[in-house]
Amino acid sequence: MPQGRRTLGRRPGAFSTFHHYREFAQQILDRTVLWGGGIDQFRIDHSGSEHLFALARERRGGLLLGAHLGSFDMARQLATGYRLRLNVVMFTAHAAHINRLFEQLDPTSRIRVLQLDPTSVRTAFEIKARLGQGELVGMLTDRIPAGSRDRPFLVDFLGRPAPFPRSPFLLACLLGCPTYASLCIRTGPGRYEARVEPLGPARCLPRQERDKGAEELARAY
Repeated sequence: MPQGRRTLGRRPGAFSTFHHYREFAQQILDRTVLWGGGIDQFRIDHSGSEHLFALARERRGGLLLGAHLGSFDMARQLATGYRLRLNVVMFTAHAAHINRLFEQLDPTSRIRVLQLDPTSVRTAFEIKARLGQGELVGMLTDRIPAGSRDRPFLVDFLGRPAPFPRSPFLLACLLGCPTYASLCIRTGPGRYEARVEPLGPARCLPRQERDKGAEELARAY
């Protein structure tokens, strides 16, 4: 990508590829330490958390839109530390097994996995129910699943148009819930930075305005 090359200052080479794999491996190692009870070995700086604390005080739910970047496990741990109920939407047929594993690892865990089924509206109803109970719902919205019939938005990303899934942003406009971009990035050994940023005002839009509203959210994201 043009902007990426300008930022890097040179054409990516073998070392860039090695650094990418090493960073991915380092975060896998951090995850094993985290789930083994080693949260005290990490420092997690965070900004924008006041938005989530305000929702908790008002007993309102919110959507957290993340990406395949950084560590979602660290963000989940941060939510548990502040006693925020977090539901994570995932493509898995084994949500019940994963939820039991979380309970075994930490009986006080406030994390629940919601199974995403692209062929059913069940997930949407479950998301709505969790939001209605004042809980947070997180999902990764930077990729379109293989075989999905979701019509993407083409959004300018790093200097070129890139496809982003339409459904999560349409869901936000349909439910009219607070929606935030949420990332937790590794910034150094044992150190992460979590950021939460509002994507726009909570608006429940009529059908004829939802597509435009959803595209605005996707561009903000």
